[in-house]
Amino acid sequence: MRKKEAITLTELLSTLEHSNLPTILVEGDDDLIIYRRLETIFSDKEVSVLSVGGRENIISIFDQQDKLKLSYKIGFIADQDTWIVTGIPEQYKNKNIIFTTGYSIENDSLIDSNLLETLTTTERNIFFQNLTNFTAWYATELNRHITGESASIKKHPNDVLKQSHEPTIKAKPLYDLIIEKYQTHIRGKSLLALFLLSQKCKNPNIKHHHTTILATVAARPGELIQKIYNEAGEIFK
Repeated sequence: MRKKEAITLTELLSTLEHSNLPTILVEGDDDLIIYRRLETIFSDKEVSVLSVGGRENIISIFDQQDKLKLSYKIGFIADQDTWIVTGIPEQYKNKNIIFTTGYSIENDSLIDSNLLETLTTTERNIFFQNLTNFTAWYATELNRHITGESASIKKHPNDVLKQSHEPTIKAKPLYDLIIEKYQTHIRGKSLLALFLLSQKCKNPNIKHHHTTILATVAARPGELIQKIYNEAGEIFK
């Protein structure tokens, strides 16, 4: 079976120029699990939700939207990503681009679902032990990333937790911030993996759990997802 080819930015821009439907652009196919509901919420306005293959494309299209000759409104929804730490740049503080409250949609979904509250005492001990060790590594890598050094913050916790970690001196302030606000400030997929590890899942199918959690939250959105829906309503009112 051939792998689905990623759509190019040029193709996306062309698609938008040849459409006539109000459109909300989201990062990827998984995001559609949460955001597809907007088509129902705003069915009277015939709003379409389109995934564009990643956060970089969201930002690029937002930057180039003035060049597009569109007869309809478009909105954007994106993860904050590392801007959760560094701050959203001024040029993106715009009502037409909506950002998650936490690092990513996974963070917002975990918070809305209250899944971390379902852990037993033993599981919570495991979770916070792993969280402390993982965050020491994560803060160090994220600090390197922010300062322009070579770094990777996307390692699976299984690989990170094979050894003990301490944050570097430069990363200690960042570590303190992240450990205090771990639900919003740690990369969502990593936080989800730490949750699953606390339950001693053997070789957990992260993708399955990921999509299941998103589908559950989409069916019964909590405060953070509802906030995104409300902000989308402001774009198309």
